[in-house]
This record gives sequence, structure tokens and C-alpha cells, in this order.
Amino acid sequence: LAAGQLFDDQGSGAVAGSGRNINQGIFNNAGTYTKSAGVDWTYISAVFNNTGALNVNSGMVRLAGGGSSSGSITVAAGATLQTESSTFAVSGSLSNAGTLHLYSGTTTFTAPMSYSGTGTVNVAGGLLRVQGNGLDPVTLSMTGGTLSGAGTVTVGTLNWTSGTMGEYEASNFGGTTNVMGLATLSGNG
Repeated sequence: LAAGQLFDDQGSGAVAGSGRNINQGIFNNAGTYTKSAGVDWTYISAVFNNTGALNVNSGMVRLAGGGSSSGSITVAAGATLQTESSTFAVSGSLSNAGTLHLYSGTTTFTAPMSYSGTGTVNVAGGLLRVQGNGLDPVTLSMTGGTLSGAGTVTVGTLNWTSGTMGEYEASNFGGTTNVMGLATLSGNG
């Protein structure tokens, strides 16, 4: 998608859980991709490289083919951006008023990435590696997967029911997690 161009995803499945696919190849977005309608999902298994703007205003966008974003990502209240099954690197801006759901694969936040918003970051599987400028969500839910990296994570509320903080690769040691509000830790073992 060329700079200045708009891709307006207005797909609306009859019920939540239905959706459409953008398969294979490479989707280079230098323009503006917006999911503007529907409670359903758009599954992008193509490599998604964003140097423009990705706006998730409704439903869910599932990034499964990997890629990167040095542009802007905006997730509206009630909407979800999900990364899964591959490697996705974010070095641009991420404004999250909804949910950033890390389902599987590896998602890396690198400098000069900036994060803002009142939404939830949910690490459900895979690996979230925080480097550079760090991450400061209002709510971080760890329901599986691994949170690691040398960056600082500062959260208002931490809900940790499963998963791991830290990893054994030497270049990813040294990160700090600061909980500024409520921390709920549960599990067994």
C-alpha cells in the first residue's frame, strides 16, 4: 500500500469469531490500513511491514506472518491487535486503548519504540522481548509465554497467572519490571 493510500477494512462477519484472510506474500504498508468495522477478525498471514499507520478500530487484527512496524500502530478501546506464529518487531509508536494480545511467536519492542494508552497488554504465549525504551502499560496480564529483554517494564496492574519473566540468553538479561499498583500472582507448583 503506497504512501497516502488508504485500505479500509470494513469486513463484518455475522458473529464474532468469523473473519477474512490476507494470505501469503508480503504486505508493505506505507499508507494507512484501518480495520474500521465489525466484531470479527482479519487474519494476515502475509509478512506485514508497516512504515505507515495500522489502525485497529474494531474487532481484531491477527498478525501471523511476521514483519515489522517502524510506523504507527493504534488500537482503539474494545479492539484487539494479536501477534502470533512468527516474529514481529516494533520500533515505531504504539497507542493502545484496547488489547495487545501476544499469542505466540516472538514480538520485540526496540528503540525508538514509544508506547502509550490505557489498554491491556496480554502475554498469553510466545515471547515478548522488551529492548530500548521499555514498556509502560496500565495493565499487564501474564497468562503464558515469556516476558524478557533488557528494557524496563513499568505497569500499573500486574496479573500473573502463568508464564515466565526472563530468559536465559545473555544478551537479554538485565530487564526490570516495576509494579506501580496492584499485583496479583497466582498459580501452583
